[in-house]
Amino acid sequence: MKCGLCLPHCPTYGLELLESDSPRGRIALMQGLATGELAVSDGVIQHLDRCLGCRACETACPAEVPYGRLLDVARAELRDRQVEPVLSWRLFAQAIQSRLAIRVVAFLIVLFKALSLHRLLALITPSASRLQRILELTPERVFLSSLASEYPANPGSEKKGAVSLFTGCLGEALEYDTLKSSIQVLNDIGYDVRVPRGQGCCGAVHQHGGYPREARKLAEKNIEAFAGDDAVVAVSTGCLASLRDYTDIVQDSKTTENTADFASRCVDISTFLQQQELPQKSGSREGIRVALHTPCTQRIRSADAQSARALTERQVGSCAVLGNGQCCGAAGTYMLDQPDISRALAEQYDVDVAPVLLTSNIGCRLQLEALCRRRGIKATIAHPISLLAREDVAHSAVTGNDKHGL
Repeated sequence: MKCGLCLPHCPTYGLELLESDSPRGRIALMQGLATGELAVSDGVIQHLDRCLGCRACETACPAEVPYGRLLDVARAELRDRQVEPVLSWRLFAQAIQSRLAIRVVAFLIVLFKALSLHRLLALITPSASRLQRILELTPERVFLSSLASEYPANPGSEKKGAVSLFTGCLGEALEYDTLKSSIQVLNDIGYDVRVPRGQGCCGAVHQHGGYPREARKLAEKNIEAFAGDDAVVAVSTGCLASLRDYTDIVQDSKTTENTADFASRCVDISTFLQQQELPQKSGSREGIRVALHTPCTQRIRSADAQSARALTERQVGSCAVLGNGQCCGAAGTYMLDQPDISRALAEQYDVDVAPVLLTSNIGCRLQLEALCRRRGIKATIAHPISLLAREDVAHSAVTGNDKHGL
């Protein structure tokens, strides 16, 4: 099916109106590779690599073509033909499988910032280099703390049960504040929170990069780590989408039942809290000004598309919409591998709309932080859960003053 109704919904097609950078064009390239009519070439690889994998095209397709799965298979086929991704991608994919490697990198970032070496590097590094892009995206706050394995419900709360928290590979380093906020709110409403030590990367980078076998190993590791019947609460929509895809990634009759059970227990933190009675915070929420960004993995691929908005409006009454309903250009490692396109898509966003910008995906958060820095805009970028747990975020939203922002 190549009717072209998807074209207006494709972010990369919208930039230069190139058919080869559209879903229809890329499907034609995949078909050519599969039938042998097209040889592997730099041009073919380039057009496939330029795809964000946002899957906005799927929402417009009357035939429900599973474009995301086709792209995963095509990239896996290229890997089988010894076409490897860029070196930075391979290093990143290896590093996020090791908790030690992540902590070493986090320590180096903290050290570089403490000595202002990142500013020096930024001055002497060519603007078009990948290192410059990494420096541009490096967050202001990198954490070296580790979560405990269990957090009991607060003694004064009505005990409701237990949940397990998915942290992902980079969660403790980049989203420690979000994870702690989630634990705090869950404890406040009566839930014990467990943080399984055996968990790791969700496997999204590997699955969408053309390495399904590696993705499967990571999936099996997480399924084993979260054995039981607890709800598995995730704070990042990208990870959640991948966890729910495990039924496709792990296709084995011996593990099918466990995989399906695990996937069904995975839930977005905003969706989970929407079903709960939440405590009233002290102080007025009137005058709070926030703008909400909905990541592609939540807006397009999830049944939780409205959960973050509903949770936010439950706290503040109403919120502005951040973005134009199109991908911000983060898309996992895409913002490193395709820096020019990633920046161009981000530049379409108006981020000077509220003192607090909320998003449920860590990649989108880094992209929005970098965009605000480029434009000299002071803003607090946080997860929607932060409005419930952090008074400093709520204060910034009321006053417009950002003590902890960029």
